[in-house]
Amino acid sequence: MAGWAFYVAVAGVMLLSANPSASSSEVRRSERIAFGSTSELAREAERQLGRALFFDSGLSADGSVSCASCHEPSHGYSSPHAIPAGVVGKRGARRPPSLLDVGLRKELFWDGRAESLETQALYPILGAAEMGNTVLAVESYVGRTASYGQLFRSAYGDYPITIGRISTAIAAFERSLSTARTEADNIPSSGCQSMREPRLVRGCEVFFGKGNCAACHSMTAENWYFTDFGYHNIGIGRRDKLDLGRFYNTLIVGDIGKFRTPSLRGVGSRPPYMHDGSMKTLAEVVDYFNKGGVPNGSMDPLIKPLDLSDQDAAELVYFLESL
Repeated sequence: MAGWAFYVAVAGVMLLSANPSASSSEVRRSERIAFGSTSELAREAERQLGRALFFDSGLSADGSVSCASCHEPSHGYSSPHAIPAGVVGKRGARRPPSLLDVGLRKELFWDGRAESLETQALYPILGAAEMGNTVLAVESYVGRTASYGQLFRSAYGDYPITIGRISTAIAAFERSLSTARTEADNIPSSGCQSMREPRLVRGCEVFFGKGNCAACHSMTAENWYFTDFGYHNIGIGRRDKLDLGRFYNTLIVGDIGKFRTPSLRGVGSRPPYMHDGSMKTLAEVVDYFNKGGVPNGSMDPLIKPLDLSDQDAAELVYFLESL
């Protein structure tokens, strides 16, 4: 039954990859694939297998694109390009989110369409504008690539190579990706005064005060990631091209234009910004919010002009770059 449910999920992924406005309850309800390893030694082997798959462009239809092509380790497991190219130069509509700390998320993608990393890993592999491949072609390629034989045996024993185990291994590797600790981790217990220099203290006070950033990018003793893990319409995507955001997943009118709140951990190292990569710098992001965004019929009421001074804005950017 588990294998059957997984292949139903694959079919749903293929549908949504071909048509991003489609919705599939099967994909949203898809189970965590029960093929994972149990012993610590096997789990480490699974992560190593996942790492090899993550960096292998052979998983794409023309051998030109790997997961790492859009999620570059040197760029916070995101991309320096607003919309990176997939197979044969095709491009999607959204910027690849960072994969750092992705194991903490219960919903994946900007619109939350995938409920597990195992399911998420299939979208780019099967997506026409990304890796453009098929289940059978991926299984065939991995099965005939000699270097994968021992990796699969170490992780899963002598079980066959399947798309389920491929996506599970990639997910295991992605769960190992995390951001480093910073002095900002002391804020929940010690406040902004715990920052090491006055400029950071002032930027922190703007962030949690008149900048109102923490309304969406929240931080507590239990949540160090500067995100509420929610979805908001902040006006991005309502300018040049209309992207309905989370609505594609839920078909709820109130979700039109909503996108997930990204974590701000390490945010200074991975421009450009926003789901469409439309902003090149953090200064541009702060200026956008300071002006109150782009008003629209379903704008989140939290988005409004902030009246930050130039100094406030500069110190806020400095604080963000330290996270």
